[in-house]
Order: sequence, then C-alpha cells, then structure tokens
Amino acid sequence: MRNLALALVALGGLVLLVYMARERLDPAPPHRTPERSVSAEQPSARGESPPAPLAGSTGGEARRGAPLSAGLAVVVIDGDGGPLNDARSLLTRGEFSREFTGARFELSGLDAGLYRLAVSHPDLPSWTRDLTLEPGAKRRVIVQLRQTLELRGRVTDRFGSPKPRMRVWALRAGERHPTSAEEARALLGAVTDGNGKLRLTLPEEGNWHLSVGAPGRPLLSEAPHAILHGGADRFEAVIGGSTHLEFKVNFPRGAEPLTALVLSRPQEPEPWAVAEKQTADEQRHKRLSEALSRGAIETRPPGTEIRSAPPPQWINLQTRRVAADGTVVFTALPAGEELRVGLIRSGERYESPVVLEVHPDELVRVELELPPPGTTDAEVVMPLPMTWTGTALRADENPAGIHWREER
Repeated sequence: MRNLALALVALGGLVLLVYMARERLDPAPPHRTPERSVSAEQPSARGESPPAPLAGSTGGEARRGAPLSAGLAVVVIDGDGGPLNDARSLLTRGEFSREFTGARFELSGLDAGLYRLAVSHPDLPSWTRDLTLEPGAKRRVIVQLRQTLELRGRVTDRFGSPKPRMRVWALRAGERHPTSAEEARALLGAVTDGNGKLRLTLPEEGNWHLSVGAPGRPLLSEAPHAILHGGADRFEAVIGGSTHLEFKVNFPRGAEPLTALVLSRPQEPEPWAVAEKQTADEQRHKRLSEALSRGAIETRPPGTEIRSAPPPQWINLQTRRVAADGTVVFTALPAGEELRVGLIRSGERYESPVVLEVHPDELVRVELELPPPGTTDAEVVMPLPMTWTGTALRADENPAGIHWREER
C-alpha cells in the first residue's frame, strides 16, 4: 500500500513537469481587439449594398456616422386659437411629400434642410411657408388661418365726381405714405377704376389706416384704427381742393350732338425755350440759304410772301360730349386762370366772349343759349350768349376725409 502511494505521488510530479514544459514551448497568443460588426445600413467590406429604407422615410434616421436627423411638429388653429380639425397640410421637399389631415401632426427622422409647408382649409385662406429644419433639432410651428378682410371703397371730390386712377394705400400702425416707388413696392395698395371704385384685401384684423395719393404726393390720410371682422368695411375717401364746372345748354329738341369746350390762354414759353427756338430757326435759315445757293430747291416767284400763322389767343383745354339733357361736367381745371367756354355742332363753332375763373371747392354753373342749327356761318366762330355763377361749398357739405360705414 505504501509503495502504491509513493507511485501516485511520483506520477503527479511527472505530469506537472510535462505541463510546465509545454507552456514554455507554446506561449498564449497576444490580446486582439474584437472586429467591428458591419451595420446593416452602410456598405460592408465585401461591397454589399445596405437594405432600402422603409416606405415613407426620408432616409434621415439617426445612424452611426451619418448626419443628425431633424423633426417637425405643426399645430393648425383658427383666428380664435381653436384647433382646425378639417385642415389639410402638405410637406414637400424635392420628390419627398407627406400629407396630413387634422389640427396637428409630428414627424421625426427627417433630413435637415429646406422644406415647403402648405396648409389649407375649405373655408379659410391658405397658408404657405418655406421652413428650414436644423439637424438634431425639432422645429415647432403654429399655423393660424384667418379669414381675410375685403374693403370696398370709392374716391371722389367734394362734388361727388369720381377720381379714377387714384392710388389708395392700406398701412399698418407705424407705416407711412410711401415717398418713392421703391417704398411703394413693400406696401399694400390698390388703384381706383374709371368710376373711382376699388377693393382692398387685408390679410388680417388689426390697426390699419388708409392713405390716398401717388408716392411722394399724399392727398388724404387718417389715423390708425381697428378694422375688424363684422365692422365697418366700406369707405368713401373725399378729396378736397378740386375744381368743378357744370354746363347747362339750352337747345332745340332734335338737335345734332354737341361737344362742349373749355379754352385757356396759351402759356408763355420759358426763356430757355425761346432761346432754343431762336437757335433752331437760325440753323434752319442757314441750311435753306446754302440750298438756294446750290440750286437744290426752286425759289418762289417774285412777290410771294411767306407768313407764319399768328399764335392762337385761346386753345382747347378740355372737351366733353354733351348729354341728351344738355348737361356736362368738367373737373380738374386749373384754378385761378382765365377760361372761356364754347360749343361745336356739325362744324359750327361757338365761343363765349365772357372770361371766367374756377377756384378750389367752388361750384361754377354755366348756362348757354344755343341758336337753331344752320342759322350761322360755319366758317366764322360765333359768339355764344351765357350766364355763370360761382358758389363756394360750405364747410359741412361733403367734407374732405375718409368716411367709414358698415355693409348694408
């Protein structure tokens, strides 16, 4: 038994010596870093293509080594701040397009960049904006759809005559009448038609005021005031300082059509214009003398005189067709200048020898007596009997200003 135990001990020592000898002859391999696994969303080392993104995705989901994605949250409300559940939203960017129905929606995993968001509603004006989505951020947008305000108005003078081609501006609080065409391009405005009427569409309620006149020439303005839904949306802009001349022609029934005239004296030319004309006449005379000396043109027979026509003492300033009831109105006449009136009928010309003047905000009435047709010499300007009166408007008669009223 004792010999058996000694044999086992000797065998164990031998096994230990063999194991230690093998460790010295075959050392352990050095430590290695584990290989990085290839993501399913990027190409592998073997050239394999990544799987296609899910339907409806922009391909901007967060992934290792790729730019951060962006997000968007949109809420659509009405003018009172309530949700618009019938709103329709469309988000687009290139070929990407997503449509939503309801008062709110959210998107994540979008590629950063510029998008266009269009929101519409069956009963309200649409809304369209360009939005920039930043990488790694979520943008929140509140869209408020309001019913626009349509204003209807008319521009006249104090006599009620329409003012066509008149510019009207709708200005927010703090804005002023434009002083140049460049400033005018940034403002909201409209132009009256031939009857002095126009329409202005305001994008929202708020404090607005109207101003009338071309850029740099304001004629009429008002203080800012609240323009609200259901409030006054009709206005009449009355401009003061206009001239007004009314004709009343008494003539036999069945007479031929008449044309009324307002005549004025020709304006004296400016000194510089006289000098230019004199220089041009001298050059023309020199060229004519040279042409005569060369025999380029024939001379007139002896005794032939060349006379220039004398300048007219009165010229036509305005013409109007006389209505069937014998009335006609002239506006925008020069104030304080000498004027005469006349009539034309089938080649017959009549002029009144009476000189009159018109003044701002003064009503001038002229009554004319026209003889029967064919009783005068058509080659002679016949005198025209007339009477006239001028009456200044009272301060309370259709005063100048912008007057508002509600739609009836």
